Amino acid sequence: MILLDTHILISLLIAPENLSPKAKKVILEVCGSGMLAISAISLWEIAWLAENKRIDVHVSVSSFVKRCASYVQILPITQEIAVRSVQFP
Repeated sequence: MILLDTHILISLLIAPENLSPKAKKVILEVCGSGMLAISAISLWEIAWLAENKRIDVHVSVSSFVKRCASYVQILPITQEIAVRSVQFP
């Protein structure tokens, strides 16, 4: 399974030319296999970025978030992830 960073998924959908050829190749090879994932918080981040005009999605925020979610598995934020995320320096 490949866990994508929020910005990688956004780049894949909005500006794939910004991804390295190697990254694009690996992602596209597994796309549709159920082997791509993002953290659930990434959907919130994508919605926030679109709503606050930090990314230009050319569709409604809802439509873009739905499109993003359709390409990947959404992994929950577990208790362990929540605790560890606030322990970084």
